[in-house]
Amino acid sequence: MLPWVTERLDRLDAEPPMLFDEDDGIDFEAVAATDPDVILAAYSGITRSDYETLSRIASVIAHPEAPWTATWRKMIRQNAAGIGTAKAGEELVRRLEKRIEEAVAKHPDLASKTGMFVTHLDPCDLSTIHFYAEADQRVQFLRDLGMEIPQAVRTASEADQYA
Repeated sequence: MLPWVTERLDRLDAEPPMLFDEDDGIDFEAVAATDPDVILAAYSGITRSDYETLSRIASVIAHPEAPWTATWRKMIRQNAAGIGTAKAGEELVRRLEKRIEEAVAKHPDLASKTGMFVTHLDPCDLSTIHFYAEADQRVQFLRDLGMEIPQAVRTASEADQYA
């Protein structure tokens, strides 16, 4: 876990979440062993088969459209509604939007900039660059900040693809 996540959990006197290694797929038995009330997968790459298996364990809040493309707003709203806290979810979205607006107001020069979100760059082979596509929420956040996405990224981005 990231240090600031651990720090916040400590301040809240909260238990750390159970984290799973998904390199070889979802360990359904390990998930079931946690006896969850709900499985939050709004920002995930679960397949229909994964969803069906997870649904036998607990209620699943899955990605609404293509895998890995839900915006942060959709994730908050969908997860909040799924756990019965829709009103709190809307309030969180409003607070975060206000913070973004404040940050943008402090940095108006961002409006004239373009940006891309690189996923991988091999320093030994600069002939290839991997980047997140327009549908990915990280790229959408750059738009929230007032930035434009370069034409090359827009052209190379396929609908419903995150990278």
